[in-house]
Amino acid sequence: MRKEIISHTFTILDWTPMRSWCWIRKDAAEIRDVLRAGPPGAVSGPDVLWQTQKKTVLRMKTASGFDLACKWGVDVRWLPYGFSWTQAMKEAYNFKRLAHIGLPLVKLVAVGEERGFFSIRNYFLVTEYADGFQDGRYFFESFSYEPWMRDEFTRRNFTLIARLHDAGFFHGGFTPMNELWRKLPEPDAEGNRLEIRWIDIATCSRAWGQKLKRLIAEDLGNFLRFYSFTEAERREHLRNYLEATKVKRFDLDSLCRAVEEELVDRVRRKEEKVARKAKKNKAKS
Repeated sequence: MRKEIISHTFTILDWTPMRSWCWIRKDAAEIRDVLRAGPPGAVSGPDVLWQTQKKTVLRMKTASGFDLACKWGVDVRWLPYGFSWTQAMKEAYNFKRLAHIGLPLVKLVAVGEERGFFSIRNYFLVTEYADGFQDGRYFFESFSYEPWMRDEFTRRNFTLIARLHDAGFFHGGFTPMNELWRKLPEPDAEGNRLEIRWIDIATCSRAWGQKLKRLIAEDLGNFLRFYSFTEAERREHLRNYLEATKVKRFDLDSLCRAVEEELVDRVRRKEEKVARKAKKNKAKS
């Protein structure tokens, strides 16, 4: 029997490892039957936002006007998730605690897991759909954008990640694909011409001291590796990041070195992975 909670606010007390559970925001209780029906089978069409063998993200519109993004995960590993939080639970918890930092997140609508006695079958997470937004892939897939758009997108997101780091968190998935944007009809009071939203925050977690310093460089390098910035442009974006921070862990030169080392190390790890895979395939043939 599923434990169901219909309320305004999600809390970690709503989670249980012993049986199926579901939390739904009170004003969206009408989606209860859809969630009870379980994960969709093979689907296709414009409402499929993302699909892999084990995860499907669908856009769903309700009769009352809700526009939602529904993420389903299936074939979840028994270890470690039979004993701990799935990605859906981690993300729901992060929606709750990161909202206090003032990050521009999409809004959580529902979350739940299908569980047995320390076993896990699937999970779901539902958020409001960010209509009219695009993610940062636009700036490396399209040649039609104006240069200021990519620059503001990067600057604004570096300001936001500075806020996250100041609060003692690292992201772990800070890439242009996980940050959304759309043009504002008119510049806002601060002169910004883009509206930003963050999605996919399941990997955000706390860290301290030297570990957080290392993970900060990983976050920044993970974002920068997708764009062909010049060394001067990269340095300017890192300068903007430092100006936005309140907790001073780096000067500009040390941050540039740390990010450069992270980028070089990332390439090395990727090459080693490719070499291992090639060696394994050769051994099989």
